[in-house]
This record gives sequence, structure tokens and C-alpha cells, in this order.
Amino acid sequence: DFKHKSDVGGVKMNIFDSDDTKLAYTEMANRLGPKALLMEMAPADVEVSFGAIYDEGFGMVVIVSAGGVLIELLNDKVAALAPFNSELAKDLLNEMSISRLLSGYRGRPASDTDGLALQLARFSEMVALLGNAISEIDINPVTCGPDGAFAVDFLLVPKANYSDNKDLYLEPRENM
Repeated sequence: DFKHKSDVGGVKMNIFDSDDTKLAYTEMANRLGPKALLMEMAPADVEVSFGAIYDEGFGMVVIVSAGGVLIELLNDKVAALAPFNSELAKDLLNEMSISRLLSGYRGRPASDTDGLALQLARFSEMVALLGNAISEIDINPVTCGPDGAFAVDFLLVPKANYSDNKDLYLEPRENM
């Protein structure tokens, strides 16, 4: 029920055992309510954001930017109409300043940019299919390092007048 969970203390990291889990859940549940999601902690790699908004004239517009806390700090973003392929996705990623981080800046290992580009292309395909059902979607952050890219959090805003939610279900795809 919150757009930015970190703004309300709704994210707890570095939980190592069941006692930590119980303590974190109890504290958050008392402040924010009983719904919770526990997931494996993503590696601390380069953070990217995938977003899309519905534009009446163009359809779904995908916006890729620096992610995590950098999304509001840096003006590092590019946009393209959905859907698009992995080659265009890679071009978009290369246009951004954070592409230097992804390529292994200052001795850090290079990130799996081919995997990130594939995820971005599939994201564009998904939002193109859902264009008539959603007004915006954000996946932030998507962490990307040498071991792959991982979506950590997302926000989906359905269209206000959308009543037929059958289009919000997509068949699972093998080998994602």
C-alpha cells in the first residue's frame, strides 16, 4: 500500500536467522500491517530501473534509468516505444552514464549486460501486451552484476477504469 517502502521503513535487510526474521516482522507489522514478503537478499551490484507509462498517442513507453537511490539523484534515463528486441535494449543501456559501471568501472567486474538487455526486452514485450490494462509500472531496482540481473521490487498502477483483469494474466514462459 506504499509507493516507496523504504520511505516508511518497510524494508529490512541483512536478516540472518529466524530470530532476526521474527523481530523484523513484528516491528514492521505493528507499524505497517500484517502483509509481508520475505525474499533472498539480492547482491549489491549496479542498480537499474525499468519503467513504463501508457501514453494515449504512443502506447507504452519504456523508460530505463539509473536505479535504486540514484533514480532521483541522477538524470540518467532513456526511453523507447514498446516492444523492442535485445539489440535495441543493449543500445539503450549503452546510452546511459551508468553503462560505465555496468562495463566494470575502476576494477569492478563487468555486469551481465546481455542478460540485463534480454530482461529489458522481455519487460518491453510484457508491457506492450498489458498496455490496455496498466497506466504505469516500475521495477526498481534491477540489480545487475557478473552473475546476472535480478528484479528486486516493483510497483504496478492499473488503469483507473480497467475492469476486465483477464489481460493481467500472462502465460509463463519457459527458459526466462
